[in-house]
Amino acid sequence: MKKYSLILISLFAFASARAQVNQDFNKSLNQVGACWQFYQMKISAQNPINSGNQRRALAGDATEGDPAYYMQTPLLNFNGSGSIDFKHKLDVNDGSHRELQILLKDPSERLVQVVHNTIYVDSNGVNGLANPTQVQNTSIPINFSGDYYLQFYMISRGGTSVLRLDDLSINALDVSNADSANAHGYCREDDVIYDTICAGDGVQYSLPFPIPQSTWEWSWQGQVGGMVDSSLVTSAKDTLVEVQWSAQASGNYVLRATEVRPPYNSRDYKVRYRVFVRPKPISGPIYHY
Repeated sequence: MKKYSLILISLFAFASARAQVNQDFNKSLNQVGACWQFYQMKISAQNPINSGNQRRALAGDATEGDPAYYMQTPLLNFNGSGSIDFKHKLDVNDGSHRELQILLKDPSERLVQVVHNTIYVDSNGVNGLANPTQVQNTSIPINFSGDYYLQFYMISRGGTSVLRLDDLSINALDVSNADSANAHGYCREDDVIYDTICAGDGVQYSLPFPIPQSTWEWSWQGQVGGMVDSSLVTSAKDTLVEVQWSAQASGNYVLRATEVRPPYNSRDYKVRYRVFVRPKPISGPIYHY
């Protein structure tokens, strides 16, 4: 059984002077990247915010719930005053409650504060905006420092309308940017990749985001599943290894790659491959009775 990896690439534009994170949604959801979290949302060109080749926006894919859907950014580093700018609207004007909240969450994803809310339709079914289907250009002033997530959280009840969201710009530095001075890895502190293989397979494992400055240490977390060959890369970086899985392996294993990042050789960022190994079929003589 051969292993194939799907790597999701983040498409951000960085402006080093202003530390600006920009994101539109004119690519597929997969291309937006694994660093962003989406719940019940999709990219759609239906009832767009923009026109021409910029038609696509991120849209809700459910009409009931608290939350009905949400989008969460990667971990961002904020440095004082700035703003959050974005375009948004409802596709149709109905429902008994439509409310967008922007939540600030700490690196453990605990709620710090509600940064902003827009009530399109209040809990009595009354419009909170004069025309909720008209494109809103919202700019939210912010003034906080540190590493946080932003979550765009939608409460939705009754009717069929869903939120359209596009052209997001945030005065913050994506800490997954390896070129930044304070970068400590990609996405969250730990990335987890899942795989299923057969006992006895030879499988290559590579880093989803090989950081140029760093080297990598590979080890088993818990039970050992086979022999790790780190000689595939002709340097000490070890961004690619091969595991010859034991023919006796069976069940769940964790292969861990730890980033060793200069200049202090910190070991904060880890990638874990959680692998389910199917046992090798039992072979032997076949008896006929």
